[in-house]
Amino acid sequence: MIIYLATREVFLQHVLEQRIEEEVRKCYLERTGHKVAPKEFSAWKNSLQCVGNVLQLPSIPRELGVAIEYRIHNTSKRIDLLLSGQNASGQSAAVIVELKQWETVETTELDGLVRTFLGRGIHETTHPSYQAMSYGALLRGFNTAVVEHAIQLQPCAYLHNCTEGDAINDARYQPYLDQAPVFLRRENAEMAVRRQSG
Repeated sequence: MIIYLATREVFLQHVLEQRIEEEVRKCYLERTGHKVAPKEFSAWKNSLQCVGNVLQLPSIPRELGVAIEYRIHNTSKRIDLLLSGQNASGQSAAVIVELKQWETVETTELDGLVRTFLGRGIHETTHPSYQAMSYGALLRGFNTAVVEHAIQLQPCAYLHNCTEGDAINDARYQPYLDQAPVFLRRENAEMAVRRQSG
């Protein structure tokens, strides 16, 4: 199930009018029958405005589809953002984007885990590259359309509030970063979308 689905043009209009989070909330209520938690609404407001700042750049392909909160079939997993279109070779492609509002990240000694501020304190949580990579694996394994149409998937993570990348890009996470790179701030996210969708 996809909560919000639009063309790049419509998505950018919603961002420009500063109502993207309201549109997503409306779609969420229509599709699930449930209200949105304030924390999730705030996350949409903050993250999707940053995504809009990247997608409005002229170097980004105009033919993108924008899906928000894509629930992977038969799981409780939800992809924050899915950008669909064609890659440079003309193949159907999608970029899986795990959005994080984190400002700082610390490494841990545990495989695939980082430490960051969540809620009211510092907690260990899954590295966003590992998270995005696992979503890609689920889609490749269980989504019929991805398999039948040979859709090329590229997972990545966008930490739009984070400026220091040493910990999140530490060598201990390299196996996950190789499959799902992390981008910090607008200029890096722009490169990701251009590279994967253009």
